[in-house]
Amino acid sequence: MTLNPAVNRGVIDIHSAFSQHLLQLTVTDAV
Repeated sequence: MTLNPAVNRGVIDIHSAFSQHLLQLTVTDAV
């Protein structure tokens, strides 16, 4: 099953934004 590239990119954007958020939470907790 192939995904629409635009949709795929949107999912990746959400995923990276989520990862960035988790990273910030982890850093904040560590400090």
